[in-house]
Amino acid sequence: MSTYNGGTFLDQQLASIADQKGLDGFKVKIICRDDGSSDNTVEVLRSWSDRLDIEVIQGQNLGARLSFYDLLKNAGESDYYAFCDQDDIWHEDKLSRAIASFTSEKMLYFTNIEYVDGEGNKLGRNLLSDEFELSLRRVMMCNPANGCAMVWDKAMQDVLMGIPYDTFTMHDEYLCTVALLFGKVIYDPEPSMNYRLHALNVTQSNSLKKKFKLWKSIWFGRRAFSLDKRAKMLLGYEMKEEDRKIITDLSNYKRGFKRFKLVKEYSCEDRGIQRSFKMRMILGLL
Repeated sequence: MSTYNGGTFLDQQLASIADQKGLDGFKVKIICRDDGSSDNTVEVLRSWSDRLDIEVIQGQNLGARLSFYDLLKNAGESDYYAFCDQDDIWHEDKLSRAIASFTSEKMLYFTNIEYVDGEGNKLGRNLLSDEFELSLRRVMMCNPANGCAMVWDKAMQDVLMGIPYDTFTMHDEYLCTVALLFGKVIYDPEPSMNYRLHALNVTQSNSLKKKFKLWKSIWFGRRAFSLDKRAKMLLGYEMKEEDRKIITDLSNYKRGFKRFKLVKEYSCEDRGIQRSFKMRMILGLL
């Protein structure tokens, strides 16, 4: 868990972790890196030490991208791993459902998520629609898996530690891409948690100002994390031939008129994501 000025909702998230059911034989440990909070976040975290095995690391402000990766690198040994946001509410079977779904090693499991408002009231919609289908092209268009809905195993964690992070925009995009190329991914359409939409959300806020800032970042602010650079890096690793072709095409998409042919191969259940991706591909802005 990475926290930043999350004192308002943190108690509910921690309570939902403490109330997890069906974990006989497993022990839950929370490693929390506080990203320089100025509110009571650290005090709230420490107040749960009698109910939860929780380690609090106070660090300098890095932002969510680097704070979560710092946690990922220093998570230590475990059978399973899961990202956790500071303001959500987990369903009581979130972890037990995930663990029961693992059938082999080097696996990532993720679920849909259900949106709620700042007060925890259901908004009647989920992140992913019934039309969503998991594929490499869909993941390369826009990561569909929220980190807070992910669980992965030790073998997958070992794979992650061998793949550079510097060309990825966020921790969950990194994990989903690597798992799909070098392991196995299972998607469960049944939500395992309530995702709170409120003014302080980093990526899902309803604030027009924050939506514009996110849109600007996606279109013009991610050159260090460009898709062709990421694809070129990934080609240095063994993968299935059909995947290698997709990644190779993306690594060269800016050459000549290739992008105008390649854009036809990409479609998505979310028309907004599809339209944005195709426009940015044609303009060379991926």
